[in-house]
Amino acid sequence: MPFPAWDFIVGHEVVGFVHEVGPDVKKFKVGDRVVSAFVSSCRECFFCVRGLTCRCENSLTFGTPGLDGTQAEYARIPLADGTLFPAPADLKDQHLVLLGDIFPTGYSTVWHAWKFLPEEVKQFPTSAVVLGCGPVGLCGVLSAKQKFTKVFAVDSVQARLDQAARYGAIPILLNANTAAAIRAQTDGRGPDAVMEIVGAPDAFDLALDIVRVGGVIASCGLHTSTLHMPGLKLYQKNVALKFGRTSVIDLYDECVELLRKLVKEGKMDGFVEASVRLSNAPEYYDLFDKREIGKTLFQAVSSLN
Repeated sequence: MPFPAWDFIVGHEVVGFVHEVGPDVKKFKVGDRVVSAFVSSCRECFFCVRGLTCRCENSLTFGTPGLDGTQAEYARIPLADGTLFPAPADLKDQHLVLLGDIFPTGYSTVWHAWKFLPEEVKQFPTSAVVLGCGPVGLCGVLSAKQKFTKVFAVDSVQARLDQAARYGAIPILLNANTAAAIRAQTDGRGPDAVMEIVGAPDAFDLALDIVRVGGVIASCGLHTSTLHMPGLKLYQKNVALKFGRTSVIDLYDECVELLRKLVKEGKMDGFVEASVRLSNAPEYYDLFDKREIGKTLFQAVSSLN
């Protein structure tokens, strides 16, 4: 597709060095290596102090008309003391950049699904399905493998399924037989939890179709269309639903520890499929849109590792 001509800078994941600080910044200094969450947060408002920093009353989202994004040589970080994190010295940029959004987003979907399951369920072997195996979905697969006994990965792109299989998931090609294939491997009941990553009505319909009675659907997909919510089916299935944006700041420490573990295990090798100069961004956006490449790191300066 043609590269769009927006009047704002895109991008909302970044790792870099502090170039300049304003008078209100107390926690960071010039030269600090930092990671930024994909939304700014004050950490003081009603929602921030209640663990929902992603809905900060003073928040702006990077890469939108309200706040220029981070795919540039420089980026302005509002509310820097509440938005930035010191970058762990033992993690490389190709891994750190994932902490701004996609890794915590995949992790949080699993976190919510696991939290919603009754403790009695966790005494037995558990099963989960990740719908959508793009970069966020693959982070979900990696996270789900830390909790669930059996993890299925569903996508229409074989290369993504192959990657999910390397992470230990059972790959299921998206087609008319997907639901039947999953039920056949979950004693006919369906999985305990479904992580819906796509953000599309068809994906939610599939999630509701396959989740077992008493199960959980956790969705991080950005839904912009009206969903079909059959009340009787929801009632009959006793299903729990959890939707919404991820509070990166509240889960950051947990995500750093899991990411560090996965790096040591070699699971993150090759997760970022390309690292290119920022000037090559249009070409790689086109490749991603065609599903010919996965996660890509754009380098605005040559000193990043």
